[in-house]
Amino acid sequence: MKVYFDSVGCRLNQAEIEKMALDFRSAGHEIVEKAGQADIVVVNTCAVTAAAASDSRQKIRQANRAGVSNIVVTGCWSTLAPDEAQSMAGVTRVIPNAQKGCSSCPDSRRKSRLVRPRAYRKDAAAGNPQTHTGLH
Repeated sequence: MKVYFDSVGCRLNQAEIEKMALDFRSAGHEIVEKAGQADIVVVNTCAVTAAAASDSRQKIRQANRAGVSNIVVTGCWSTLAPDEAQSMAGVTRVIPNAQKGCSSCPDSRRKSRLVRPRAYRKDAAAGNPQTHTGLH
């Protein structure tokens, strides 16, 4: 499966996106450089300023305009405005910060609910790459 990652905001968001990309690549997925090349887009949002929240929504709209119909949104803005995030065209899943888990969180024993790249491998092998998001 082809995956595109985008991020707005702080270094933590950037580090999380890099970790997600590494996990997906390790599971055999291709990381692409443009949203229009992807089967799925993951956007890690920010809400530290009004401009960052606006940029987050813009990234989601850009992915949708690029023809992506499987957009997963996480991060601070989508955590603060989950209904608005879910209502945006192309968004299939909103993962609040408390549910995504990451190795840099204090409770590192939590499994990531955001990235389960192996689930994509199974679905892609079955010929249904978009029937299951694989992001829990």
